[in-house]
Amino acid sequence: MRLLLTGKQALHFLTYVVVQILLLKELVLFDSAYCLIYIGFLLLLPVELSPVIGLLIGFGTGLVVDVAYDTLGANAAMATFLMHMRRYWMGMITPRGGYDETSLPTVYSFGITWFAQYTLPLILTFYIGLFTIEYWNAGLTFRIIGDSISSTIFTFVVICLVQYLFYSPTKKRSEG
Repeated sequence: MRLLLTGKQALHFLTYVVVQILLLKELVLFDSAYCLIYIGFLLLLPVELSPVIGLLIGFGTGLVVDVAYDTLGANAAMATFLMHMRRYWMGMITPRGGYDETSLPTVYSFGITWFAQYTLPLILTFYIGLFTIEYWNAGLTFRIIGDSISSTIFTFVVICLVQYLFYSPTKKRSEG
């Protein structure tokens, strides 16, 4: 069964996007680490979300951020790509026993090690693409890489903090 969004996830969408636009828009650490927390919403959607619905949610979420940031589609493009890659990446790192249909890919559900393996490559890919689109200059390759790495770390830490502070713990998966 492919899941659609629930009311709780719609509330999460609003919260992530409002926090992104109102609080985090101007937050940049050391002139290179950006925090696009809204991708946390995309990464924490249910495991068995319909691929088409996932792509539409990614595009719509990115488009809302693009309108607020005046970035001409860069966030929409990369959020859509993120949702496309998410499905394949989750298939590559499937834990023993597979995923439950209603599982949320959170620290509480699968542990910090699995969560880091899941999110870090996707966040890094997102930022490399986003900064390549925004900077669009081969002479800025090292800046793209540096900003991507620092932004990936910053965003990952914030997504983990949000989970520890605002998500309720669920029964952790058994390993066998």
